[in-house]
Amino acid sequence: MRGKRFPILINEIIREYNLSLCFLLETCSFVHTSERVIERIGFDAHFVVPSNGQSGGIYCLWNTIVVYVFYSRCSVCL
Repeated sequence: MRGKRFPILINEIIREYNLSLCFLLETCSFVHTSERVIERIGFDAHFVVPSNGQSGGIYCLWNTIVVYVFYSRCSVCL
């Protein structure tokens, strides 16, 4: 799903299921677009693996009050 409605849809799902951690897979957006989308979704922490060519990216979003996430920025790990 593309466009301005995407963050609204994700926010509805987050509220309905009271999510504190969310993964969005196979995202094919540019880094500057992903930052705007993440900001509109409203989690207070995130980690983004940007899309590369035909491979989609990954967004990991969470609320630090509820969830502690440990991650490594290592392309070999992916």
